[in-house]
This record gives sequence, structure tokens and C-alpha cells, in this order.
Amino acid sequence: MLDIVRQKLTNDHIHNVNLDQRDVLTQRTGLADNSIDYVMLFNILHHDSPKDFLNEAYRILKPQGKVGILHWRSDILTPRGPGLSIRPKPDQILQWIDRLKFSVDKEPGVIEPYHYGIIISKL
Repeated sequence: MLDIVRQKLTNDHIHNVNLDQRDVLTQRTGLADNSIDYVMLFNILHHDSPKDFLNEAYRILKPQGKVGILHWRSDILTPRGPGLSIRPKPDQILQWIDRLKFSVDKEPGVIEPYHYGIIISKL
């Protein structure tokens, strides 16, 4: 996948994207504290330790930085994605968000046809 993205970046003359493959939970992101404006957590919070992803997002985000959370819906069958039983429900994700670290900018909303999204900001 990295090779495909690398080729697209070259073809489109895009030079401000850094590609890095790592296990974020064991190696973290490799990014400095308070250095990023936006973090995407897409289809990953069904992992065993979803709060670790939120904590790493908090660490690297600048104050008022945003996290876009997108996940597979758990209320319908979808053509791809993890099993319904391990997909977090929107209310579950809201419970995982530490309100001393983040505010909720956009409450969960359906993103047709198969996802829902939430936007939070670092306080």
C-alpha cells in the first residue's frame, strides 16, 4: 500500500506527505508532542485498546487540534469491515473520550451508507 501511495504522490508532484509504517500501539506515532493539527482515527477503534489511540492523538495534537473519528456502523451489515460484534457503537466511543482532554465538536452522525463520524478537539 505504501508503494502505491508513494507512486501517486510522485505522479501528482505532492511533496508534503511523509509515509511511515509502524505499530502505533507499541512504537507510538514517532511524532513530537503538540505538533499536529489533525488526526484521523478511521476504522480502528474496534481494537482491544481504543483509548491508547485517543491518548496518542492527544499527545501529538496541538491545542485545539482536531480528531476525526470514522467507524463502520454496528447497526447494519456492510460488505466489508470487522464483525458486527466488535464494532464500537457511537455511544461507546463518546464514553471513551476523556472530557478533561477533549471536547466533542460534532456528535455522532451517519455517513452513508456504512459509517458514522465524530469530531473532537483537544482542550
